[in-house]
Amino acid sequence: MTENFQIKSLHKFITQNKDVDSDYWYFSGNIDVIKIFKNFTNNDLIDLEKELLNWDIEYVEILIDCFIYGYFDEITFNKQSYILTYLLANLKNEDERLDILENASDVILKGNSKPIELLDSIINWIEKNKYNEIPYYHSQCLKIYETREKSVENNRIVLKVNELKNEILSLTKSMQAFDEIDGIQDNAISILKTFNNSDFQYLKLDLPLWSNDELEILAKVFSRGDINGNLLDDNYFFGYLFVLLPISISIILLDDMFYFFENQEIDCGLLHQMKNKLNELIAKRYIERNTYEYWTKEINEKQKTCC
Repeated sequence: MTENFQIKSLHKFITQNKDVDSDYWYFSGNIDVIKIFKNFTNNDLIDLEKELLNWDIEYVEILIDCFIYGYFDEITFNKQSYILTYLLANLKNEDERLDILENASDVILKGNSKPIELLDSIINWIEKNKYNEIPYYHSQCLKIYETREKSVENNRIVLKVNELKNEILSLTKSMQAFDEIDGIQDNAISILKTFNNSDFQYLKLDLPLWSNDELEILAKVFSRGDINGNLLDDNYFFGYLFVLLPISISIILLDDMFYFFENQEIDCGLLHQMKNKLNELIAKRYIERNTYEYWTKEINEKQKTCC
């Protein structure tokens, strides 16, 4: 038995309550299990993977039911979804695998991206046993296929964003000379031009983890455009970046902000955040009154058509 405290706590709770009426695990026991499980770190999950395959199948069955029918929060749900995927790929007990396929395919699909090797293993098992050809399991099998497609797409997005971040990181080494070197931003612009909406949405989630130097270079890349001075067309992301950046950096984007307002719908919430940013800039004297009034007027006009 592992020395991992979290796993021991989980195993102990299931062991002590395994003989309680089976309805217990559907109505309250599952929540108690999830409350223990929510504290698991990534390292705990790695240890749990190793341990679960050695647990008595009775305890595994209980855990599976708790993970299928219990919910605490989204972060914990994603961990539940992952462990169910792992068990579906690795359990030797065919009945339990079929139980997961039948009852947990939704949970697996709705969770975060999964390792492709796990999903490939599951799909190989499905197709080897021709479960995808059995009407009873057909819809569940389709959800596993969809999970794989979603995970492949997520991996593509992560690679794309990491490619951009690595390029931006390399440019931070030339921060002092950035404004003096023609075309220094071209590689970053080329990467950004391949971004689709999904890529930009993921980048939005990732940017709070970037350093101020990286954010400043990204802002300058957006502001300078390509070698011909062309900015990214109709880029909704420009306004989001303006809001996210520290005020000392966000003013870099103001000179080219008018491109952002041309020929596109803009979310009301973002317009409101941009106005708040302008209020902060004027309050801390980063911009002149006439600049503040100009952009406030632009936002007010846009709000009339978008809100």
